[in-house]
Amino acid sequence: MKIRIDKAAKKAGRKCYVLDARSIGSKQTYFETMQQAEHELRKIQNTRSAILSESFSWNFAKLVGPFSKDPKELIPGSYFKYEYDRMSKGAILPTCYYEQKEIIKALLECKVDEKPLSKVLVRNLTTGHCQFQILEQLEKGGQKGGRSIKTLRNMRTVFNKLMDFGIACGCRADNPFKAMKLDNIRGDDLEQQIKKINPMDIQDIGDQIKKLYDHQVYIAFQFSIMTGVRAGELAALSWEKIDFKNNEVHINRSYKKDVGVANVKTLTSNRIIPLKIDLVRQLKELYIKEGRPSLDSLVFGQKCGKPHHTGYFRERLQRAAKFAGNDTIVWHDLRHYYASVMLDYFGDDIWTVSNLMGHNDITTTTKIYGHWIQNSKKKEKLANAVMNINF
Repeated sequence: MKIRIDKAAKKAGRKCYVLDARSIGSKQTYFETMQQAEHELRKIQNTRSAILSESFSWNFAKLVGPFSKDPKELIPGSYFKYEYDRMSKGAILPTCYYEQKEIIKALLECKVDEKPLSKVLVRNLTTGHCQFQILEQLEKGGQKGGRSIKTLRNMRTVFNKLMDFGIACGCRADNPFKAMKLDNIRGDDLEQQIKKINPMDIQDIGDQIKKLYDHQVYIAFQFSIMTGVRAGELAALSWEKIDFKNNEVHINRSYKKDVGVANVKTLTSNRIIPLKIDLVRQLKELYIKEGRPSLDSLVFGQKCGKPHHTGYFRERLQRAAKFAGNDTIVWHDLRHYYASVMLDYFGDDIWTVSNLMGHNDITTTTKIYGHWIQNSKKKEKLANAVMNINF
């Protein structure tokens, strides 16, 4: 915490003495005089000293505090209170606040030395606990009894934030999660990924969906493999976002069960994706078949106007996949399929693929799809080499 002078505010005749308490999870406050700022600083330091002396005996349940959508029910000084204040800023809470609830819940349910983590003192957690007990339980958890590396990385990000908050609160001096290692490939994940998005399999699954379900489900499937949109973005898509004139779709909304339809998580997720003429024709047919609904209504929603439940399309995809002889595919694999097609076509132009996917950083694209990039380069090198071989 420190006090500084805002020169621009002083020149304009406004309050210019700034107490910056963001390092402890608070905010910047402006005062008219240095004495007022110093008085508030001493007040915060005294209160903080009392909290720090107590917090060394906090367990994880105390550090986290109860989750609530209502700020009045949140405990001051708790992690959820801090995150609520940081994210909301008077607006509707973003999706990631609710995602943190699920991740923190999974963490607190883990056992450390046969004891729920919620009851473990924050100061007693070690890197060994994280690596050999918590990580093992998290890997085997999830709805299907096994979480992906991507999900585990997201969880570790939240855990790191939680432990950094614990350090700021005086619960401990270091962050044991930062030293925790995750393997890049687990078992035959890579082989399974490639197998699941084989073009012939995708075509067979599409044929089965067309036989089994109505036109909306089939077009949702086609739309996903030709745009790579996330499941939440598909569920939140309204007709006004489809530009039939320029053959493109604007993605800037997403659906989450606890939140409803809201803005996408990151700025880069706001994107424009070009559409193939054949897909545009199918969308026009669907629009006419559904009676030319209002432009703000959902493209792939229920007849009542609400989004389908989160497993609606996944369940239909997996049933069709079983008929096609592939019982391992999930809806997100359609996004992987789109990425693999784009990488095959654009080659080394990773920026284009990253923008189309709505990734926050180009390194996300290379980390997730690096093996396709490598395979594409190998094929190109091999093709060039064969030209120079005398048979």
